[in-house]
Amino acid sequence: MKRNRNRWVRTVALILILALVLGLVATGLFLAFSGSKSVVGTYAASDGRKMTLAKGGVATLTVPSVQQPIVASYKVEGDVVTIYDPAAGSSNGISFTIKGNDLEGADGSSWVKQAKE
Repeated sequence: MKRNRNRWVRTVALILILALVLGLVATGLFLAFSGSKSVVGTYAASDGRKMTLAKGGVATLTVPSVQQPIVASYKVEGDVVTIYDPAAGSSNGISFTIKGNDLEGADGSSWVKQAKE
């Protein structure tokens, strides 16, 4: 009777350990393959402004009333993209929330990701 109980305890312990290991592996795979969406691309606001986010953290903003595009850096943290003013360094930034494929500004502006050209 005692032998059967020990075997049962070992079997249950082994099943629990295997379940834990499989859970950790599944979680690791999920995190590895479901990383955040890429924000690289060109976005347009309804007022004609355009913003291009390139690989390497370089943002280019084109404003119709300004002759030269503005080049800045950007950083993605979770579901927030922050563009840093080149004149202010990394202390001041403008943040956008990732909403599907598009971006939403803190002021409520909507930036729609453009199809690849």
